[in-house]
Amino acid sequence: MALKKKSSKKIGRAATNDLSSIVDRVIADHPKKILEYHAGIRPALNFLITETIKRTGGKADPEKVRRAIIEKL
Repeated sequence: MALKKKSSKKIGRAATNDLSSIVDRVIADHPKKILEYHAGIRPALNFLITETIKRTGGKADPEKVRRAIIEKL
């Protein structure tokens, strides 16, 4: 039985606008986490990164997601 390879494709430049809109939605959906982040609670940022990656189906580069979120906050 052959194992299926999981796609390792990350979101490219063409999907940057999509990533931006997903980040916007994650931020809007989790205002408490934004307040926690601004209060210095760093796990809140990790939560937002994880939530964004989930919404991209696991295709987003975590570092790009982190930068996108920080820019918007």
